[in-house]
Amino acid sequence: MRSIIGITVIVLFGAWPFLHFAVQNVTLHTDIGLSLPRLLGAAVGLIAVTLALWLAVSLLFRRIPADRWAAVIGVGIVAAFLFGAMAAVMQEHGYFRYVQAAVWSLVSTVLLVIVWMLSKSPNFSRKLVIVAVALNLFALIPLVLPQAESTAEPELKTASEAPAANRADPAPRSLDAAKGRRPNVYFFVFDEYARADQLKAVLNLDNGPFLDALAQRGFFVGRRNYANFPATLLSVSSTLSMNLIVPAGEVFDWWGDGARNAKRLIDGYNPVVDKFRRLGYRYIHGGGESYVRCGNAEDRCIRAKAVTWVTEQERLLMLMTPLRLFRYRLRFAAEKFTPTVVKHALGGLTPGPHFVYGHFMIPRSSVYQDDCTTVAALDGLMGVAAVPRHDPALMRQRKKRYANDIKCVNPALLELVDQILATDQDPIIIIQSDHGPTYLHDWSRPDWPDDEFKERYGILNAIRLPQPCRRHLYAGMTPVNTFRIVFACLDGRRPELVPDISLIVGYYSRNPARVQRAGTEN
Repeated sequence: MRSIIGITVIVLFGAWPFLHFAVQNVTLHTDIGLSLPRLLGAAVGLIAVTLALWLAVSLLFRRIPADRWAAVIGVGIVAAFLFGAMAAVMQEHGYFRYVQAAVWSLVSTVLLVIVWMLSKSPNFSRKLVIVAVALNLFALIPLVLPQAESTAEPELKTASEAPAANRADPAPRSLDAAKGRRPNVYFFVFDEYARADQLKAVLNLDNGPFLDALAQRGFFVGRRNYANFPATLLSVSSTLSMNLIVPAGEVFDWWGDGARNAKRLIDGYNPVVDKFRRLGYRYIHGGGESYVRCGNAEDRCIRAKAVTWVTEQERLLMLMTPLRLFRYRLRFAAEKFTPTVVKHALGGLTPGPHFVYGHFMIPRSSVYQDDCTTVAALDGLMGVAAVPRHDPALMRQRKKRYANDIKCVNPALLELVDQILATDQDPIIIIQSDHGPTYLHDWSRPDWPDDEFKERYGILNAIRLPQPCRRHLYAGMTPVNTFRIVFACLDGRRPELVPDISLIVGYYSRNPARVQRAGTEN
């Protein structure tokens, strides 16, 4: 009898996380492509493994009633799948991986010790069956009760150093109030995509037709925009913070807390995502290399086709457990992360509003063949053997590949934009690069001659806003002000901007790098 009760405890507790997952995805109408057969397979697999573990432990320690081991194993399953919820709460208060692991381990250990002590009672396992049944019934509640929708929209706290021209503009009406809905927001970053004048100067490449095509689609296209920083880690984290993460005159530690904190911002734990969530947006993330791939904060991850069995469904299940600590870093893929991948993924999204952030390693990493088919290779950099500027032959090859990637990505990006414009009502679309290429600059030198500065800091910057908000876009804006303008547009107020400056920083030095201010063009 005790064995039957033990099996019942493990089966019921093992079924709970999968039942909860299925109900949540059905009632919240998520777009992960819920596969009930795969979910059932995962549930059966977990229950089979835990039953085998229980049988092995029961045989090894025969003097201890089998239902006591079942109680500990069953509660342990629940504790494991509650890790994700606990981690999410801790992240909101600034506590990440190692603290999460320590706290969860301590709490789980205490819980299992208490269960072990209580299991001495002959009737404890029967009571635990009742608890397990109640837990599964509780998971079904969303199927019969309507889901409440929050309408709270806290204001974003912003700095007040706006140019006088912006402060004088009349504030547009809130888009939500004007149209009864909020637009989807798309933020596409193309790594090392240079400004048009720098493409012409360094590569003799005319990017005018592409920029004109964006302008015809309602984009404000900047011709003299600069990055705030010369490196992805600093540039993108500042954009998503809406503030410079390292002020002028201070230092940045590439190998310490500075880099870790910047990476967390890129992973999705940042003020921009927080604000979008408060406005009722879902966060969709996609990236093409390890440090810009999904970081566990997103509601959905857009990925290139993988050669592994892991789907978005399995990934979300793993995020509920301590496997969340091992950041999702798929290193092998059957395709490259390109605008075409995002185009296909967006076609399966449920109605918004969504905030979509896609970071493409194009044209930094060679992605396209001469005929614009994607290369079949590992994600990330192509593994150059020498710095291009120190090898003339390699320099010519890299410049050729870089120019070819721009030639191929431009029409793919326009197709993505056209799909968004065809399916969305007046969306917000941001197309930016984090910084330019570095064919001219020698990173070992502390000085930045004018041509090298313009190459590395001159960036692609094209933004499409609803018509009432376009007056707030201006020549010379830097990425740190991008989302200050976007949120002002969504809230129906004037943007409160910070100064548009570019900061010089030593790149990946073992010593903390001092950040210096540089002038910009307007």
